[in-house]
Amino acid sequence: MNSLTIFFINLIFILYGILNASDTSNINLAEAEFSIHHGNDYNMQSLRMKRAMSTELKYPWKFPIQFYIADDINTTAVRVGLKRFEKYTCLRFKEECFELGRHQGIRFFRGKGCASSLGKVFENEPQGLSLAYTCDTPGTVQQTMGHALGMLREQRRTDKSEYVQNKLWNVNVTYIGKFMKKNASNTYGVPYDLGSGMHSARDGYSVNGKDTILPLDKSFIRTMGQIEFSFNDYKLLNIYYCDHKCPIKLPCKNYGYTDPNACEKCRCPTFYGGKLCQKRRVSDKGCPRAEVLLDQREASFTIVGKKTCFFYITTGEQYRIKVRVGSSSRMYENKESKNFCPVGKALEIRHIQDKGSTGAMFCGNFNGIATLSQSNYTNIKYVGTSAEDRLHLILLREPVSKLESGHN
Repeated sequence: MNSLTIFFINLIFILYGILNASDTSNINLAEAEFSIHHGNDYNMQSLRMKRAMSTELKYPWKFPIQFYIADDINTTAVRVGLKRFEKYTCLRFKEECFELGRHQGIRFFRGKGCASSLGKVFENEPQGLSLAYTCDTPGTVQQTMGHALGMLREQRRTDKSEYVQNKLWNVNVTYIGKFMKKNASNTYGVPYDLGSGMHSARDGYSVNGKDTILPLDKSFIRTMGQIEFSFNDYKLLNIYYCDHKCPIKLPCKNYGYTDPNACEKCRCPTFYGGKLCQKRRVSDKGCPRAEVLLDQREASFTIVGKKTCFFYITTGEQYRIKVRVGSSSRMYENKESKNFCPVGKALEIRHIQDKGSTGAMFCGNFNGIATLSQSNYTNIKYVGTSAEDRLHLILLREPVSKLESGHN
């Protein structure tokens, strides 16, 4: 990086600090402005698109949250998006047929971007939530509503430097705030999730089409940029808003937690089920054996066809598991974006310790890729979408002592 580039990066940081130094303006150039409807008056309110929860939320939401959908909005996208919140959390919403007047709530309107204020900003008045035509999907409705509920962008967490690195010289200066740590936040013990619906893609807000943020573990490069909320996104909301719903917490296994909508059972991550998340998911007929004990240097298996298969790989505690793709057909092409692979398609390898977090996602052409587990177990999910899909996986057992000495 040359000295001129470094100078401009430093200048950006200085300008960002100046712009955010005053609480009187509360302006963040990373967001567009929009109008908020107060009866017959319209006032301008700066938008702050901020997955941790902010600790600076001004007012608490009262449930159910009333909402009104203005004309020219995709009502189905809004309703489906909010229904997902109701399905996976204790949050409740109530649609109104008329403008909300002098009551708390959300007014969905057609704006120039997908944008919302951070948290509830008025005690007894509605606030606007902007949805451009590009925001007419349940996932983007959830992302934007997530900001209104107080959720931060995942890459603004204080522990971000352990997982990602910024390429600020490629970021449009208008959006530089989306990549800055937010100290006034709380993760409530929920790990950083590169597959969070609140995480930007590798080229998010780029000024030149180049990468703006990259994972330190390169196997996650196509995990970032998901549209849908992740298990941990809902988990964070449930901890913040729903912890009081179940006074008695169940001893959930495998990173599950007590379901606030049904206190007698746990809410479980993708690979697990049962009352306490103690059961492993069952694969479709025709899948190879799900449980693999890697008690030798190398093992392999092949999966063919349209089916969903789960694999649970374990080895001795003194080893780690390397998963390598020996060969594969071109499995599931993401037509919306080549930069990310949607969760639930093609291949997911959960080689991180927290099995509630999204794993490394692979789709399209991914021959030769490899992952290394953080512990002595790895979960794998194969989703074949056509009869021609084919995947050959090679499992390697690596001694921890060898890895620590740098001989890999």
